[in-house]
Amino acid sequence: VFFKKYALVGHYLTAVLSYIMEKQYIHKDGHLIDITLSVQGVKKIDGTIDYLVVLIDDITERKKAERLLKQQKKDLEFKNIALREVLSQIELEKKEIGENVIANVENLLLPIIEKINLKGESSKYIRLLQKSLQELTSSFGEKLTAKETKLTPREIEICNKIKHGLNSKEIADLLSVSIRTAEKHRDNIRKKLGINSKKVNLASFLKSI
Repeated sequence: VFFKKYALVGHYLTAVLSYIMEKQYIHKDGHLIDITLSVQGVKKIDGTIDYLVVLIDDITERKKAERLLKQQKKDLEFKNIALREVLSQIELEKKEIGENVIANVENLLLPIIEKINLKGESSKYIRLLQKSLQELTSSFGEKLTAKETKLTPREIEICNKIKHGLNSKEIADLLSVSIRTAEKHRDNIRKKLGINSKKVNLASFLKSI
């Protein structure tokens, strides 16, 4: 970098010519160092150079830090690319697993359930199982497990039963708990879903999700 400036020295106007650059040199002990070389030449009015000022500054550590930062940035970019590829692969595998589960349910489990011929109360539970398996492809479970709802696994299980028409007594019998406990779960579910103070049927609300 060259630049020129003028200065008043005594009663004489002098032109100051400067040169600054960064260079790498081999130190006398053999290792490479980075330096800035600054040369300033002071000219007289008649154009002749009066004197030169040469400054050398060792910037090895600074340049080393800059190169390290640059390499870290480059490594981080590569890691981000690799991470995106891994996440993409995981999503593909999840989709493949989901498709396999759905295929097995449709081709293996549902045909067997349809052949089970039970009467009375037992038939209601079979229908519940059948509907639950059919809804593996829906987003019902995913929405209920969202962090905003904070529903427990037991509450999600009860939601599924309520959605399919089971009352508190039937739910209590299936879970081997008291009716009071089943009712308490229903109340907690309504609160967590934000409908405890609304005149909304819980089963209808769950079907709308």
